[in-house]
Amino acid sequence: MNIVPRSYFRMLNLSEDALKSLEGELLKGIRYRTGKNFKDKDKRVLTIPVDSSTTLGLLQAVLEGAAGSEHDFFVSISSEKQSLVVEIPSLVLQLQSSIGGRISFSYTCTSDPD
Repeated sequence: MNIVPRSYFRMLNLSEDALKSLEGELLKGIRYRTGKNFKDKDKRVLTIPVDSSTTLGLLQAVLEGAAGSEHDFFVSISSEKQSLVVEIPSLVLQLQSSIGGRISFSYTCTSDPD
């Protein structure tokens, strides 16, 4: 069974004004989500899926448009197995190597306990 992690680029701690600025022309035609920062409800989070259409230029432009905000790459894994080895997608590693930031993980086991 091949587990394919879902990967995202996140801008954390955005102000409402910074988010509105990014949502203009820069993110037009791009799939993304926004939400509240769970640590600081006055701040927003922008999440962009990392897939074959994600370019370094887009992420650099987002970083420039949100100067002073933190960013990371978020890798989400779900499986019925309680133990497995998963490789970080190479595109995530390439992008992270170019622009920096943390790599955060989420693992969810979907099997029922015995």
